[in-house]
Amino acid sequence: GRVRRWLAGALSGLLALAALPATGHEMDLARYRLERDGGTVRLVLELPSALAGSALAGSALAGSALAGSALADPGALRWPPQCVAGEPRRDDGGGRTRLVFEAVCDGGLERGDTVEAPWGGDGAVFTSALPGGGRLVRVLAGGERGVTLPVGLARDELRPTGEVLREYGRLGVTHILEGWDHLAFVLCLFVLAGGRVLVALITAFTVGHSLSLALATLGVVTVPAPPVEAVIALSIVFMAREALLALGVPADGRTGTGRHVAVVAGFGILHGLGFASVLGELGVTAGERNAGLLSFNLGVELGQLLFVAVLAALWAGLRSAELEGPAARTAPIAAGLFGGFWFAQRLAALAGG
Repeated sequence: GRVRRWLAGALSGLLALAALPATGHEMDLARYRLERDGGTVRLVLELPSALAGSALAGSALAGSALAGSALADPGALRWPPQCVAGEPRRDDGGGRTRLVFEAVCDGGLERGDTVEAPWGGDGAVFTSALPGGGRLVRVLAGGERGVTLPVGLARDELRPTGEVLREYGRLGVTHILEGWDHLAFVLCLFVLAGGRVLVALITAFTVGHSLSLALATLGVVTVPAPPVEAVIALSIVFMAREALLALGVPADGRTGTGRHVAVVAGFGILHGLGFASVLGELGVTAGERNAGLLSFNLGVELGQLLFVAVLAALWAGLRSAELEGPAARTAPIAAGLFGGFWFAQRLAALAGG
């Protein structure tokens, strides 16, 4: 009947999503490097070759500002008005594609000059060699139009705190909403409990991953990312089982809330180490580390709360359609399948690495 069709459709859609990459904590980052040679300015863009190939073929990458067929178009970048762009060059090797854009700027670059680039995905890391020596590193959040590169900076100036908070906060929200493994874990918590108990579980999870994220980012704790990612996948399987037990499968398998809070806090520490690998990949500069860490973590929490709000609205609709019971059983089963699938993938990657 209707319930059977709904369950079949839901499981088919969820299992189709299992084909998503297992790297739930990696970010789709573009990397830009600015080089100056007199009046000639060279901007080097690096990105994974597979992603570059898709963009060059003109295929749409949903939700990614790295999409589009204009990858090799010299007019794809919006240079300052005094700059005239030449034809870009492309090099492939080591699994990455490098695109080199050159422009001749009359009088050189000026303070406040920017380049608008349509590739940013989840964000970008911009590096520039400074005229007086040293280098500038900026972590930039992506948008619908890509990223804005501060090419006119001639020294490593501290950004306003508000700007740092905004950039890292947006990265945190984007990262959590694209982290399928983290969302699957939160889905299990949502099915496991409601009301004040759910708030306690979410809070325990928040405290756990906030603590480990801070310790790892500050260099107090160092853990290799691949094994952490594999165990994160197993944590989803465990919480899926707990959610099913709480629903009475089997009926005598219900466990106490106190144990759940402790276990969820422990898994939060684990997930925080996965988030820390992302901040390490960004290359957070020392001057922005504290504000960036705080804002990224707040962005993660905001994304998590948005997901819980969406689930609550969805559950209200299912309740009115008398489908809450089937959905409550289907969701943890699907999450457990995801977790097992991701664990197998990550374990295979560890064995092959």
